[in-house]
This record gives sequence, C-alpha cells and structure tokens, in this order.
Amino acid sequence: MAVLEPVAVRLTPPDAPAAALADLAEPPQPSIAAAPPNVQPSGAEPLERAAIVSKPGAAVAGGGVKPRWMIAAVLASGVLGASLMARARPASDLPALGATRKITLDAGLEVDPVLAPDGRTLAYAAGPEGAMRIYVRRLDGGRAVRVSAEVPGDHRRPRWSPDGSRLLFQAGGGIWMVPALGGAARPVVAALPVPSARALYPEWSPDGQTLAWVRRDSVLARSIAGGSVRLLGTLSEPHSLAWSPDGRWIAVVSGNEGFVYGAAASQMDVGFISIGNLAPSSVWVVPSRGGQAVEVADGDNLNTSPAWLAADRLLFVSDRDGSRDLFLIKINRNGQPIGSPSRLTTGLNAHTASVQRDGNAIAYSVFTQSSNVWAVPIPSGAAIGTTGATPITSGSQTIEAMEVSPDGKWLAFDSDGAGGEDIYRLPLGGGEVERIVESPTDDHRPTWAPDGQSILFYAFVDGARRAFVAPVDGGEPRMLQAGGRDEQHTPVWSPDMRHVLFHRAVSGVDQIFELTRAADSTWGVARQLTKRGGFGGRWSRDGRYLAYVAPPRQVRIMGPGDDGEATSRILYPANDTTSARPVAIRWSPDGRTVYMKTFDARGQAALWALGVDGGAPRLLVRFDEPLRPTRRPEFAADTRRLYFTLAQSESDVWVMEVR
Repeated sequence: MAVLEPVAVRLTPPDAPAAALADLAEPPQPSIAAAPPNVQPSGAEPLERAAIVSKPGAAVAGGGVKPRWMIAAVLASGVLGASLMARARPASDLPALGATRKITLDAGLEVDPVLAPDGRTLAYAAGPEGAMRIYVRRLDGGRAVRVSAEVPGDHRRPRWSPDGSRLLFQAGGGIWMVPALGGAARPVVAALPVPSARALYPEWSPDGQTLAWVRRDSVLARSIAGGSVRLLGTLSEPHSLAWSPDGRWIAVVSGNEGFVYGAAASQMDVGFISIGNLAPSSVWVVPSRGGQAVEVADGDNLNTSPAWLAADRLLFVSDRDGSRDLFLIKINRNGQPIGSPSRLTTGLNAHTASVQRDGNAIAYSVFTQSSNVWAVPIPSGAAIGTTGATPITSGSQTIEAMEVSPDGKWLAFDSDGAGGEDIYRLPLGGGEVERIVESPTDDHRPTWAPDGQSILFYAFVDGARRAFVAPVDGGEPRMLQAGGRDEQHTPVWSPDMRHVLFHRAVSGVDQIFELTRAADSTWGVARQLTKRGGFGGRWSRDGRYLAYVAPPRQVRIMGPGDDGEATSRILYPANDTTSARPVAIRWSPDGRTVYMKTFDARGQAALWALGVDGGAPRLLVRFDEPLRPTRRPEFAADTRRLYFTLAQSESDVWVMEVR
C-alpha cells in the first residue's frame, strides 16, 4: 500500500446557472420594488441591480506550469492559531488576538458558529452533513439545546437578531425564524417548488428591520415584516452574507459555496459535493441601497466567510498563504480595499468565522477532512458493501478523482498532499507515488491518453477550467488551446486521440462538446454534441459509442456522427425525483458494460452495472458506512476492481478574544 503524506481539500463545484428574474417574488409577498432612476434595470422586472462581476480563478503561466511555493503549517491546532502577522499596514493597525477556548467537543461536524450580541451564548449547526440541526449553548457551561428540531430539511447558518431574542436559519429551501431559546419556528421566506431556487444565507440588518438573503445568483433584501423585494445584485454563486455595522455594505462571497455548505449549497444536489470543497472564491462588498459592487479579496484562492470587525475592517477566511487562516482587509468609505489583506493567524484550519456584535470576540470552526482511494472486487453475484474495501492510498490528504491506466498498471489521481491539488501516479503492483504535475494552481481530474504516455486534466485559468496535457514521465504541461476562456470541464481523450470531450454550461445547462485535432496538431473550434443536456461523456475503447449522463436522470449512449444525440438510446431511465441520480459513468475494459455511480435523495451512494445491450441495472456496491461516506462523483474501474474515495470529516467550534 502506498502512503502519500499531505494536508487539506481542493475540489471543484459544478457550474451554477444564472437566476431567472421571474423567480424573485417571495411568496406570500409577490410584488417587487422598482429600481430607482439611477439604476439600470435588467430583465422583465424593473429591479434594483448592483453590477457584480466574479473572477474566481488563478492564472496558469502560459506555456508551462512552474513549481509552487510550499508553505508549511506552523501550528497544527485551533488553540495555537493566534499569531499576528502584519503585511500591508503597521502592526498597530491590526487587532490583538487573545486567548482561545474550545466550545464543542462532540464527534462529527459542528459549523456556522455565531455569538449572541451579549457574547454569552453561541448558536451553531451540528449533525451529519445534509441533516444538521441548530443548537445554542452558553459559553459558561451547560448542555447544548436544539432549537430547530421540528423543521424539515438540512438546518444551516443561524443568525441572531440584534436584540438577541430570535434566530434566523435556512432549512428545506426556505428561511425560518425561531425564538432564541427554542419554540415554534415560522417561515420568513417561503421555499419555492423548484429545488434550485432555494432561499439561502439569511442576514439581519444592524437595526433588525431588514432581511437579506440569496436566491440562485441574486442577492435580495426585504423588510423583515414582509413586503416588496429589492434586488441588490447578481453574481456567480453568491453566499455567506455579512452586513456591516453601519448598515452601508453587505459583504458577499462569489464562488465555491460548497466549501461552506456542501450539499446544502444552492446549486448542489445531496451527495454531489461535500463540506470542505476547496476551489477559488472571491469576497465583494455590495452597497445595501444598490450601486456598484467592489471586490475586496480576489478569486485567485479560497476567500470566504466574511465578518465585520468594524465598519471599515472586514475579516475573512482564506488559504492565500497556504493553510486556512483569518485575514483582515481595511475598507474605505467607497468600499475600496486599502492595501493588501493582513494575515492574523497561522495554521488555524478555519472553516467559517463570525464576530460578536461589539467586536470583542471571534467564533470560528476548525475543520479537517481526509479522502483516500479504496477498492473492492467487482462482484459477480450479490451486491457488496464498502466495509471490506482495500486502501490504495492513505495519509492526511484529499483525493477527488482517479483513473486506471490503459495497461492496468498505474493509478493516476489528484491530491492536495503537498499543499495544493497536483496530479500523481501510483503503481498498482506496489511502489512509490510519483508526482506528474506540480503547478501554482490546483490541477484536477486526470484522465489517461489511450497510449498511456500522457495525462489530460484541467486547471483554472482566469477563472475558467481549461484543458492541459502532461507527459507521464516528466516534461512541461501545456494548455490544449492557449488563449481561450471557455470552460473545458473534465476533458477526456477519444480512443484514436484525435478528439477531446468536455462539458460546459450553456444557458445554465451542461452540454457536451468535442475538440478535433487537425493535421498540424492544432485544435479547432469546439463542436457541441448535445443540445438537450449532458455531462461526463466517455467513449467506449473501440470508439463506437459515447455514453454520458443526461437530464432528467438518465444515462444515454450515442453513436458517432452529427445526429448522435437524436439517435441516442437510454441505458438508465430514472425520470422521477425519487430515483437514484447518476453522477458519473465508466466503461468496462471489454466494452460490454457501463458502470454508473448514483446518489439517492438521502445522499446514499451506490455503484451499478448497465448492460450496453439492455437489461435491468445490477447493483454492485452499496456505500454503507455512515462515518466513512463517499461524497464525490468520481470513480474508476479496471478488469477486476472498482476504485472510489471514502472521506472522514471533523469540525469543532472555538471562540477567540479580540482586544
């Protein structure tokens, strides 16, 4: 068994569709306030809009990938993470961080901590991912009290009212209010019947009169008592709102909501992604009355969980210097950042953070996660569980995707073991792990060339996933198409290596595209293969068929030619919302079977076999370990075994003094 010793988690979320303006009316208050004269309206409704443009990504140096700076974690525990580090401003301008105290001790996940205005009580979310509940507990001792038990759904993001008497939280696609010490919860923003139009990420105004929240790609506001809804702005994947103490600004994160909320995120499905997903995100401030939004922390790294220390000082969590730590940026009256962010802690491993209303304390959750590759034999009879799975990798790392080489001798995978996501290979017959790609950005989802001599993968370039190819025996990776900006999500080779498949969102729906290599080895314009939706396409080894995942919950197979989609046939016809949803497929080496991974409505995963010539799906593997689940769609197969990742997560809540 190979051992790769490393550090955290970097994944990449699915693309988020834009919001439909018609969904902005909040039942039972359907009217929407008209935009003031100085604001440009957009769409069918006259809505107030702030211009927000997200740029979540880090550029890869053109022509090659350079070695990354390795930054060691100096301190390993949340109790030791309070060393001050001044960067752009003198140390006297930074807060003095004092003693830290661990508040929660239970196994599992405890996240979203927020202190009551008087600083004596803490609210947080706890429980299994996808089924959390809201708890409150006093800092001076006593047991935690569950305050949200009667509301269905996953309960996240508690927020105290300014007077400390009530809590807002999100659950079941709506926003709820409950007395701070428990009692009957009532809906404040009703859930819509469309799952992708959930109401999320509630935030109180400082005076307690106004509620802000997110629906799809829109940041909205309304009186807490009801009435018309104002559109403050739109951006890609907005989340984690924080209203400034003077009421002028709302801080908001753009991108990677899966890191904080996992399956509860607005564009995620249960089981498709887990809490701790690391990918780029940026922090913005939006005028609470509308106007131009300002980026205060760019999207080259994970930047998330903003919280105001004062009206001109914004705290946030970032991995811009390696480990996830607390950073501070000063904001002028126009919302512009002054200088560069200053690092306040070292080695904190923070997940989310919030600031007590008087600025005297910070509540934060410390999050750790590991995910390694395991394997089981392909069963010929009854389905098996994962209890007896064989570990293929081990260590403090997170692996997302893996693939077996065409000759069956190597396993390629991505891992954040050296601080950021790089591409590795491991000899399945035994031996040492070798790094194939090392770059200053995260590298994802390796797939082998049919000749076994190179690896195809994607990395973020100017905010877009772009395809790269790298020799397995060393050499500079190169971008497949330099200069492009379109998404090339999960690129894979055709058997003759003349084509590359990938998918990207078109009008909010994933579609499959194909690049063709010309005689001079250049790549032409991508040709769209699907019009009705599709992702995760894979050619059979003989090139005769293309299998892919298609809406509403299907696996389809098509032949070559321009009319392939029109003549495609269904291998897995799950059309209703209660059936297991396919998230990834792989061909068997002999081309007679398509393996499929699914998640059901409860987040339970399974692996299946689909006969290319028809027949009922055959269940192969049940992921039946609650404390060691699989949360990613990726898996791999060879002639004998199925490969997948199993994850373990832990988080606890701490409180830190600010002097």
